[in-house]
Amino acid sequence: MPHVYSLTRLTGRRKNEERRQVIFTFEVRRYALIVSALSAVASVPVTALVMLVSGPGALLVPPVFIVAGLVLWDWRQRRGMRLRNFQAILDTRRSAKGVLYAAGSPIPLPQLTMHQAVTVPSSTAHETAPALAPATRRRRRGAPTMRDLIT
Repeated sequence: MPHVYSLTRLTGRRKNEERRQVIFTFEVRRYALIVSALSAVASVPVTALVMLVSGPGALLVPPVFIVAGLVLWDWRQRRGMRLRNFQAILDTRRSAKGVLYAAGSPIPLPQLTMHQAVTVPSSTAHETAPALAPATRRRRRGAPTMRDLIT
């Protein structure tokens, strides 16, 4: 029997999610590396301003920016659809305007459709059909009725 291997992790939609880079002997996922680098670049102006005020204490600013970037852009929620945090925040802000968003796309309003069975007897069948007696069925004592099952 031939050996069969799943290539979904290598060729599927999430093929780059687990790709790792080695930076200073640390293995870092590619997405986390990009987010960390952009966060570090964004922290440069704030670090320069803090450097003027507090001196060497400004070296704490880049790690704070990197952690904040990873929390917002890379981490996922623990419950629900496990969206990334920034996407969940955007969904919440958009839904406050009256449109409900899930995973970045709007959910359409539910439509209520009532279906009612309608039978139209033909004129000949109505005149010649015998009247049917309603079906009677004995119910066991204590057995649930259909009304009990529905409510």
